Amino acid sequence: MFASTYQENIYKWVSEGTGNAIVNAKAGSGKTTTAINAVDRMSGDVLMLAFNKKIATELQNRLVTMGYPNASAATFHSESLKSLAKAKGKMSVNNSKVYNFVEYFTQEGELMKCRKAIMDMVRFAKEYGFGVSGCNTVDDINAWVNIIQHNDIDIDADVSLETIIDVCQKVLDLNNRDVKSIDFSDMLYFPLLFDVDMIQYDWIIVDEAQDTNVCRKLLLKKMLKPGGRLIAIGDPNQAIYGFTGAENNSMELIKTMFDAVELPLSVCYRCGKNIITAAKEYVADIEAFENNNDGEISSIKYDEFVKSTPSLNLNKNDGIICRNNSPLVALAFALIREGIGCRIEGKDIGQNLITLTRKWKVKDLATFTLRLQKHFDRESEKASKAKLALLEDKFDTMMILIERCQTLGKHDVASLQKLISDMFSDNDDYKKPNVVTLSSIHKSKGLEFDNCYILGMSQFQPSKYAVLDWMKEQEKNLSYVAITRAKNKLVHITDCPTRGNKEAE
Repeated sequence: MFASTYQENIYKWVSEGTGNAIVNAKAGSGKTTTAINAVDRMSGDVLMLAFNKKIATELQNRLVTMGYPNASAATFHSESLKSLAKAKGKMSVNNSKVYNFVEYFTQEGELMKCRKAIMDMVRFAKEYGFGVSGCNTVDDINAWVNIIQHNDIDIDADVSLETIIDVCQKVLDLNNRDVKSIDFSDMLYFPLLFDVDMIQYDWIIVDEAQDTNVCRKLLLKKMLKPGGRLIAIGDPNQAIYGFTGAENNSMELIKTMFDAVELPLSVCYRCGKNIITAAKEYVADIEAFENNNDGEISSIKYDEFVKSTPSLNLNKNDGIICRNNSPLVALAFALIREGIGCRIEGKDIGQNLITLTRKWKVKDLATFTLRLQKHFDRESEKASKAKLALLEDKFDTMMILIERCQTLGKHDVASLQKLISDMFSDNDDYKKPNVVTLSSIHKSKGLEFDNCYILGMSQFQPSKYAVLDWMKEQEKNLSYVAITRAKNKLVHITDCPTRGNKEAE
C-alpha cells in the first residue's frame, strides 16, 4: 500500500527520533500496517499490546509471517499474568470472587439492594488502581464518591453513602488479601498493587490506546526498560468503552504521562469520499485517500429494506449495524423469513444470554419468561441510568428470541439455548460463512464492509440514558465508528419497528 506522508513521518521518528509518541490514527488509516512496518525499524525486544486475544493472535501471526523474531504480541492481561504468576505462584481464576465477598457483607435489609452497586464500585476501584502507589488510597472517601458520580451509579436504597463505602472498602480489602484467587480485573490490578517485577521491553506498541484505563497505563511504565520507547496508537474519536472503566481522554493522559510527541495518521484508505464527508461531521480532520472511490450514501425504510433483500445478494462482505442488539435480532429473523442467511457478531453475547437461561433451572419457556420479567423488573429498579440501556436491550433481545422459539413450535428452554448458540458467533475471516453479518456498533469496531447498513441511527442514537458529558461524547463516537465501517456504500435504514409493534413479529 502507498505510504502516506503521515506514515513516512512515523517511520522516520522511529528510526531517527527519541522518546515516546502517541499516534492519532483515524478510522481506516492503516494503523496495523503502520505498526507492523514500524517494527522493521526497531532494535531490541518489541512487544505489541492488543485490546483482546483475537487481535493479539492476528498480530502475532503477522509478526511471524514478516519474520520478526524480536517481536511478540499479547494482551495486557496475558502479559501481566505471566509476571504475576511468577511472583505469586499458582492462582485460580474466579470471576465470582467479588460477588462472594459482597454477599457476605450484605446478608439482610436494605444493603441487599446495593449488591450490584457495590460490585460495580469495587470493580471500578480496581480499574482505577485504588491502593497502588501514586493512585487513590482505599480509605479516600472522596475517591469512592467520584466513582459513583463519574459512572452514574444509582444507590436506590435506604442506606447511607458512608455505609456503602465502608462495605466497598471491606470487600476490596478481602479481595486484595486473597492472592490465590483472581478475577479479570485482578490480572491488571495485582501486579501494580504488589509492585511485581514485569518483563521489560525496548519497544512497546499499544493498539487501541484510546481504550486504556489507569491500570493499563501504569503497567506500560513497568513494562518499558529504562530508556525504552513507547508508541501508543489510537483514535480518541473511537473511544466507546467508558462503561468498562476506560478513560475518555486516554490519549491525552498517555501523552502527558510519557512526555510523548503526537503524530497524526489521518488518511483513510477504507471509505469512499462521500462517506468521509459524512464522517467529517464528527471528526473534521479525517482525510480520504485520493484514489478512494466516491462512495454512495442513501436511505431506505425498514419494511422496504426487508422486502428488497432477496435482490440485494447480501453476503459476508455486507454488514448491518445498530446501537442496540435487540433490533438486530428482530431483523435477523425477518431476513431468515425472506430466505437470507445471516449471523450476529458476538459469541460472548450469546454465551451471556445462555448463562441467563440457566439462572433458575426451569425447563419450560412459560415459566422462564415469568422469572425473566421479574428479574429484569428488580434489576431495573436498582440500576444506574447507564446500565438501564444495557438491561433494556438485553431483556428485549431475550424476549424476541423467546417469541421466535414459540413461533417455531418450541416451548422449552433447551430449544432457546440452541437458537441463541446458532445465532451468535465471532468474526473469523477464514471460517466465516458467506452470509451477511449483523453487529452492534461496539462489536463492529475493527470490522469493515463493502456495503454497510446502519439500522435506526436517528432512533437509537444517542442513547436516552447518556446523561453525563463523557457518555454523550462517546455516543457521538459511536456514530463516527458506525459511518466509517462502510467502504463503498452506506445505507441508513429508517423507521425501524420497536418491540410491541413489528419488531417481534
